[in-house]
Amino acid sequence: MAHGFMKNLIFNVKRNLKRPPKIYVLSSDKKITYGSFSAADTDEFDGWNLLSPVQLIELKQYMHNMRAISRHFDNKGLNEQADFRLRLPSSFIQCINEINALAAKSDIELDIFEPIITSLIQQLKITTTKLSNNDKKLALASLDRLGLAEYKKIDYSTQIQNIFSELLTIHNKSEKLESLANSYFNKSKMISPKSIDDIAHGRLSTSKWLVSCAIQILLDERPVALKGTFSDDDLFMLWAKPLLDHGLEKKMLLSHALSMNLNKLIERIEDYSQHTIDRKDKEV
Repeated sequence: MAHGFMKNLIFNVKRNLKRPPKIYVLSSDKKITYGSFSAADTDEFDGWNLLSPVQLIELKQYMHNMRAISRHFDNKGLNEQADFRLRLPSSFIQCINEINALAAKSDIELDIFEPIITSLIQQLKITTTKLSNNDKKLALASLDRLGLAEYKKIDYSTQIQNIFSELLTIHNKSEKLESLANSYFNKSKMISPKSIDDIAHGRLSTSKWLVSCAIQILLDERPVALKGTFSDDDLFMLWAKPLLDHGLEKKMLLSHALSMNLNKLIERIEDYSQHTIDRKDKEV
């Protein structure tokens, strides 16, 4: 396995004003060139047989990075690519590389860059909504320059798959989901273990109320599976908001948030609850 902090390849980026840049893949000592590809067409690379297993993983990660840039910022973003400071523990990088190697053996794609960039964009938008009017206009203008200001429904599919993957190991999960669905949302529906497995693997979509119930089970039985894995905003949108919208008192929600020291989640629950009260008062 590769040591997390080691670099086994160098990527030489040859920029072109009219076309996406050409990427040359070199050995870490720059003595060997394994091949090249257009940043917009990673399939052009044909030197796979020359790479060691750890080099293959590193190249795959770089290609995922290029594809994510292309999806969110078009080909113009490929010519503007630059390093952004992201510090991670070497042990965590080691973990990423080890799981990547296992996934590669089974021909399973592991793309960490698409969710990273998607999450960055979502956090920028969430923060923008909280700004005062003048600053909000400036932030929206900044997003608009990149074509990101347009509202798009946030995609929580990855988070939902992760939630139901954690749920797979819970005893009597189907019965517990049915009980909570009935208690919180007046839904009388049995979710089979197979359906839970299909949701966990992205083969089946599901409803917001069921996701909220799944998170509640994890909060009750395995909160460590949620903290550090899901952001406060994820937990608010996927768990707290559906429950608040269905009339659940905030006291129980705040109790869970307090027990995990999730201060931002506490603020969002309080703010949303107050906003709901103010709105009802205006309607009266």
